[in-house]
Amino acid sequence: MSRCIKALLLLLCLTLPTMGENTHNDRAVGLGQDVKAIGTIHNQVAQPIWQRLAEMDSDIRRNSLIDIDISGDANQNSKLITAEIQSMWNSGRYDEALGLFYNLQAAVDSDNIAIGISWKTPVKNYTDNQALLWERDIPISIQDSVYAATLNVHQPTGNLFSVLLIQEGPFQLYSVNFSTDQGLTWAETYYFISSGLMPSVGSAVMGNRCYVAYPFFNSLRLKCFDVTNGRLLEFNDSTSTVRICNIGADDSLKEICLISNSNQYNNRLYCSAISTRGRLIFFWAGGDATIWNEILTGVGNADRGLDACFNEQFGDYYLYVSYIDNFNRMNVFGRQNQTGPEQDEAGMLGR
Repeated sequence: MSRCIKALLLLLCLTLPTMGENTHNDRAVGLGQDVKAIGTIHNQVAQPIWQRLAEMDSDIRRNSLIDIDISGDANQNSKLITAEIQSMWNSGRYDEALGLFYNLQAAVDSDNIAIGISWKTPVKNYTDNQALLWERDIPISIQDSVYAATLNVHQPTGNLFSVLLIQEGPFQLYSVNFSTDQGLTWAETYYFISSGLMPSVGSAVMGNRCYVAYPFFNSLRLKCFDVTNGRLLEFNDSTSTVRICNIGADDSLKEICLISNSNQYNNRLYCSAISTRGRLIFFWAGGDATIWNEILTGVGNADRGLDACFNEQFGDYYLYVSYIDNFNRMNVFGRQNQTGPEQDEAGMLGR
């Protein structure tokens, strides 16, 4: 495990190629590590996001299944077109599916469309020779322009998930990478690409699923993956996406943290986030993670440095959330309960 974590850290510290270099596949575009440039590059979008599907060769297409996210205010016609595109692509009618994207664009702004790609056979995105360059360390991915990463373990199996946030030209994506041998080898099982800003993601294991929380325009959304093979799963409502909350047209998310109580009760997910307007947002879910409950924090000056943890074998406080406010002060927010996470009280523990 320590080697795996070391490899993840080295991945983020790696000196990256210059713009335009292609290190290992047709998805790699170098940026460097200046995350402040993300917003500028985002404004350079000149092609629809589904052009990535059009550029796939026949072998890659046959190895892919797609799911599509559209904005929450989309009308019923847009949802029907989306379902038809997914059905066509996933049944091998690729050109017909690509043609229908223009119908979808007429109903929904192209900037409000994002595409997830599941690999039928997971993709190892580095060669054995490339792995040798890491000597004793282990690459999770050699995809360049990685600007954030998460690492989670499913304790009963030891299987690992690493979710990477990547800048790819004008687009941003998160890549789900999976290991069944304690981090010795990794393969990508899924990636989600958006023309919207994606400054942060969160991931956590609960039960037999790994969950990924991510921003999608004015909402916070969730997907889940099988801990035995890393594949995208549907929720109990037969959809691949759950909306945790809407953020509002005049606000957006800049940091997300998702945790669980898997090391003790293994029945809760807790999602906290900081918005650009300084709100500390907090939601929790149990069961199948389709119903999310908001706890109002009353915090309006959160700025950065978001983190959270479940307090195993807790006394008064079963969960802590920390953040730095606009005055550069570290704050700790605690959750306290008597009868269970559904009936609890919140409190600021100090700065």
